[in-house]
Amino acid sequence: MHIFDWAIVCIVVAGLAAGACATRTYVKSAASFLAANRSAGRYLLTMAEGMASFGAVTVLAEFQRFYTAGFAAVWWGLATWPIFMVISMSGWIVYRYRQTKALTMAQFFEMRYSRKFRICAGILAVTAGVINYGIFPAIEAKFFIYFCSIPQYFASIGGFEINLTMGAIMAIILLTALTFTLFGGQISVLVTDFLQGQFVNIVFLLIMVVLIIQFNWSDIVGVLKTVEPGKSLANPFDQKNIANFALPFFLMNAAFNIYCYMAWQGTQGCYCSAKNAHEARMSRIVSTWRAGVIWVVVPLIPVCAYVLLNSNLMPDKAGLVNAGLAGLELSTQDQIRVPLMLKAILPTGILGLFCATMVAASIATHQACLHSWGSIFMQDVVMPLRRSADHFSPEKHIKYLRLSIVGVAAFVWIFSMVFPMRDYILMFLYSTGAIFLGGAGAIIVGGLYWRRGTTAGAWASMSTGAILSICGVLIKNVLWSPLVPLLKEKFSDIEWMRRLPAEFPLDGVQMSFGTAIIAILAYIIVSLCTKVRPGFDLDEMLHREKTRVDTGEGKAFWKNKTFSELLGITPEFTFWDKFIYFSFIGWSITFFIVFLVGTTIAIFWKTTDTGWSKYWLIHFGFLAVIGVVSTAWFLVGGFRDMFDLFRSLKASNVDSGDDGTVSSDNLNPAYSKPKAVTVQSE
Repeated sequence: MHIFDWAIVCIVVAGLAAGACATRTYVKSAASFLAANRSAGRYLLTMAEGMASFGAVTVLAEFQRFYTAGFAAVWWGLATWPIFMVISMSGWIVYRYRQTKALTMAQFFEMRYSRKFRICAGILAVTAGVINYGIFPAIEAKFFIYFCSIPQYFASIGGFEINLTMGAIMAIILLTALTFTLFGGQISVLVTDFLQGQFVNIVFLLIMVVLIIQFNWSDIVGVLKTVEPGKSLANPFDQKNIANFALPFFLMNAAFNIYCYMAWQGTQGCYCSAKNAHEARMSRIVSTWRAGVIWVVVPLIPVCAYVLLNSNLMPDKAGLVNAGLAGLELSTQDQIRVPLMLKAILPTGILGLFCATMVAASIATHQACLHSWGSIFMQDVVMPLRRSADHFSPEKHIKYLRLSIVGVAAFVWIFSMVFPMRDYILMFLYSTGAIFLGGAGAIIVGGLYWRRGTTAGAWASMSTGAILSICGVLIKNVLWSPLVPLLKEKFSDIEWMRRLPAEFPLDGVQMSFGTAIIAILAYIIVSLCTKVRPGFDLDEMLHREKTRVDTGEGKAFWKNKTFSELLGITPEFTFWDKFIYFSFIGWSITFFIVFLVGTTIAIFWKTTDTGWSKYWLIHFGFLAVIGVVSTAWFLVGGFRDMFDLFRSLKASNVDSGDDGTVSSDNLNPAYSKPKAVTVQSE
């Protein structure tokens, strides 16, 4: 890269450092470090959470997916829009979870199930989280090495070859994110991730303009038409020969995401940082538009890379990409092929901006993960194991939280240096995430909405999900490749043994989906077998008066509700909230109708790549316009929320008792009425 590009990267990092440093004075208590004292508004919240989820690893994983499946990969996601519309409209999980006032998900588990279960769930969440997160630094380091043409140096230690360059880059990224996180905890995460999110939106707008100039749409369509049958990048109904990213992948992916909604704790700080339950709910609704431009550019970049490498439109630039890929492992080629295309076509300045966005995306995800996994280990493993019932002083509590976060950073650096990556990024993330998610979805939904769910059912679901997922990860990534050839050689006379494939037959999504189904059944069956009456008092746990009118049969009395109330609109909604709400409904229904019409046409009439290419031009053109508007909208709303956050934190009082502890050893002994929790502030 040109020195001007490097200067852009340095300026961006310096600006983020200034933002993180400004949050130091607002950290007064454990609640402020863990949840920004529950003072975040919807725009700040949704931008920070979105950026924490949209890290450099996510970008590279999506590049892999869209390079393989093309624009067609977007189509099946439209089928889930009505489902996620209902989830967002109803405040599914997010509203009730915020009402519990828990600082972590495992704290809610103690309120609902037991302290022992909280500790176990905390250990499992941290284990799954740090293993899942453990590949991030290595993948990011590889990206920066090849994208920035950084020389690599190796050393042999104890018979193992160590990539010193990769280790150094990982250390720099982790130390930067660690410093930002230690400054202000969740306050720093919210502020810097919001700033990074807005920066990424603006840069992706510029990249979109460059791609439009560099690649003529007719040229893109011409190359897409040459793709062999069964592997279309434009027609979602002509992808039967795409092994990993065909229709079953998208269906199972959607079902699993619905099942484990809010269960993954990599951004858990955002789950409990909202001002109130209504703001938490609205943050989910406005999230539909927070990254409109990103989800135009992310599919467009890999398709342009495919066009570049499979045509004679720019032979000199294609040659540069192929030269950069030469001699690399196939897994590494898959990860950096698309970024090398960008390196070949982006002009000086824009190249530096893209590199800066990847640095910002890396830091954002690292901040969220370090804060989440370090906090969960301290809050849900260490503190519940303490024999003393006394609270830590705020200073000591924050000190231990920071030490826990440092420990996570050290572990992740070591893990990234030694772990062998043998799968698509997305597949690995799903299979490792399922260690916790496999059972957590049923436990969260059952705990918040089903008073008959029992502690025994929770144990059954969590243990089932964890055991199946851990076995899957070990077999696929560690045992299968070296053991199968040996077994075939030793038992060559056994027919089924000879037919074992060289690669494990199930991918990460398939394993996660199967694990979730079994865990749900375990929760329901065991809960029904161990249920006691009258059941758990959810209203007490949710800190609210009973909203259910008993009719003798225990049914909710809903007949006197207005149409707005049936849609989930409460007195908390302002006129602007209602406008956003109904716009969201119209947006989701419109795209679902498009999906139904397109699917019907494809089933009953023959569709072509040419026809689909025309649709994708309209689809992405419309989203690009919306993306420009939403970027400005969230920029204004986010800065307003950020200054409101600072004012609220400045005026807040320290509550040393609001530290995530629960007042009894077990809030759910034989389903007796739960006692009050120590969390007091709103």
